Formats: sequence, structure tokens, C-alpha cells
Amino acid sequence: TLKTPYPIATGSRVEKEAYLHEIFSAIQGEGPFVGFRQIFVRFCGCNLECGFCDTPESRNRLVTARIERRSGQRDFEEIANPISVYQFHEFVGRLDDLPHHALSITGGEPLLQADFLSEALPLLRGRLPIYLETNATLPKALEKILFHVDFISMDIKLPSAAGVRACFDLHREFLLIATEAQRETGRPGSIFVKIVITEATQEAELGQAFRLVNRIDPAIEIILQPASGVSEKIRPPTPQQVLDWQALGLAHCRKVRVIPQLHRAMGQM
Repeated sequence: TLKTPYPIATGSRVEKEAYLHEIFSAIQGEGPFVGFRQIFVRFCGCNLECGFCDTPESRNRLVTARIERRSGQRDFEEIANPISVYQFHEFVGRLDDLPHHALSITGGEPLLQADFLSEALPLLRGRLPIYLETNATLPKALEKILFHVDFISMDIKLPSAAGVRACFDLHREFLLIATEAQRETGRPGSIFVKIVITEATQEAELGQAFRLVNRIDPAIEIILQPASGVSEKIRPPTPQQVLDWQALGLAHCRKVRVIPQLHRAMGQM
């Protein structure tokens, strides 16, 4: 499990650094903003090992990261890890050659490097909205960057689908913190919940997730995302399962949508 990187001393100032996997421009393939063009910053490290993870190579610290030179051209260059806040801004700025909907902060689990993000994100918010993709198990880390983020895509991990321990208490704390900040900033709709579903998903766990959201705010949008193309062990849900589980969700919450992964359908990874 990756911890927050050690700060690097530079003179009398302590400069934070981070371990990246990649920065690139692509089409958002998940959730309510599917189809929008975004700049993706994928951080190294994750505190979970989900069976359906489609970027397992980003779980560990890497010696180098790959940085796209021009938006969507896949003309990557290798740079040494860790990187500074200054380098981070330089690399993101390279992809300003066309308009983007948002800057997607993803991983791995980006909140493992929340100290770095707390320094880097405020300098970018005037250029692009910040879109955080997180497994929602690090609520204290969220507090460090919460008011620098415009959109939060938070997972609820079901043990039967993800193959990880139950995280419902952490998810509840995370969502409470996020919704309180949403009320303070007056940005309705800035949070949504994503739940990956597989053929092995247990309905009881799914019901627990729906009730968790309902008790905090039944208006929060929930995205059911069928797993696809990960491995032979991870099988997608049947069409009838998807219909039944959406109906179960709608009995608890107002907006439950089914959105498959567009980037997989397109072959964009």
C-alpha cells in the first residue's frame, strides 16, 4: 500500500512531490460525464486490490511516468518519478492545445497523495474544473483537498464484486464529508456514486449500498456500471440482473442509471 510520498527539502521550503503513472488526453468513459474530453492524471498507488481493476499497473510506485506531448496523439515521453508541483503544472499545460471538460484526478487511488494535491490543485482550478475519481475509503484525505475539487466520482465497493473487504463505514463517512461540503459551496449535483456490478454481486450488499446513499441524500445520482472485459473470472451481470438491481435502487434513490464503460467499447485504454 502506497503512503503519501515523503516531502523533499529545497532550501528553507519543503516541496511536495508525487508519483505518477501517466498524464494524457482522452474521452471520459464512465459516469454521467461519459463522452466528454478530459485530461487524465493517473497517480500511482492504491490501498485496495479490486478483482475488476483495469489499471493494476498503477497500484505501485513506478520509477518513471509517461506524459503525452499532444492531446490524444499518444506520443508519450518517459519522465522520472517523483515529480514536483512545478512539473505537474507544466505537463498538464502541454495538453491545453484543445478545450477539455475537466482535469480528471485518478489512479490507483489519488487521495493517497492528498498532501501533494492540496498544493497542486489550487493553482489549476482557474484553468479547468477538477474531477476526482476515488475509491472513497480515505475520508480524512478528502478533507485536505475537498474545496479544490468541483466533481467527485466516488465508488462504493461491494465485496462480492470487487473481492475486497467491506468498506461501508468508510464510504458513509466519505459521503457525509462530501455532501456537507456540497451544501456549503452550493454546488448541487457535484457528487455521484459509482457501483461496479458483476454476475457475482450479492443483492444484499447492493441493497446496503442503496440504503447508505438514501440515508444521506436520496437525490444523489447512482451509476451502476457492469464490469466488462477484465478477465474470465470477472463475468458481467446478466441483462435481467441489471434490470432487477436498477429497480432495487430506484426503490431507495431517485436517480439510478446504468452506464457501461464507453472507453472499453471504443478500445480506448
